[in-house]
Amino acid sequence: MPEDVWIPSACNLCYSNCGIKVHRVDGTVVKIEGNIDNPVPAGRICGKGQSGVMLLYDPDRVNYPLKRTNPQKGIGIDPQWQRISWDEALDLLTEKLRAAMAKDSRSILFNVSAVDVWPIGVTLGLMASFKTPNWCMSGAGSHCGNGEHVMAAILHAAIHTQVDYDFCNYLI
Repeated sequence: MPEDVWIPSACNLCYSNCGIKVHRVDGTVVKIEGNIDNPVPAGRICGKGQSGVMLLYDPDRVNYPLKRTNPQKGIGIDPQWQRISWDEALDLLTEKLRAAMAKDSRSILFNVSAVDVWPIGVTLGLMASFKTPNWCMSGAGSHCGNGEHVMAAILHAAIHTQVDYDFCNYLI
């Protein structure tokens, strides 16, 4: 029997985390649209959210670990990426982190490059376990308003600053 389902979810391509519905047919995502039952997008989403299908199936998307084999770095220098197994990637990461901790744990920096709040808590836990005070929050080109959201986190203790239209007395 062919599969044809709509799955409620949340878009993570920006900080708004809009409610979406994902249309999956026979295991393949064919459409993403706003979820009418979610108050934030009220059934609408931006072009970035709609393009999530293209992002998912982009032929250039990296779906496995890569290891740089060329020690030379710089503009125009080929890093000579080599595909490695997940086990090899985790072993290499463990080895490098242990070496950094043995030398000086302050040399470790955790970068939160996500669009939701929960990775910050995970990052703080990792920082404590690795005994480093160093972390930063950044985003990729697909994330809009990075600076705005960092300031929202500092000023409001929340990255998400959605307007609550139902309980708003004034809106300018």
